[in-house]
Amino acid sequence: MTASNGELQDGRADFDFIIGRWNIHHRRLREWLKGSTSWEEFEGTAVDRKILGGLGSISEVTLHCAHL
Repeated sequence: MTASNGELQDGRADFDFIIGRWNIHHRRLREWLKGSTSWEEFEGTAVDRKILGGLGSISEVTLHCAHL
């Protein structure tokens, strides 16, 4: 595809907003498939970077939780 300004747009930059380091708040159900409504909450970090010359990205996630 070509933009109106003549630049080639192949989708490589579509998810550039995710690139960087992120602090994340997670929560998960303590017991699955048992009707539980009790949630465990914990923090985490993610580092997202481009790979393959911008054709993809990879996320490295670290969970700060004692129970995993």
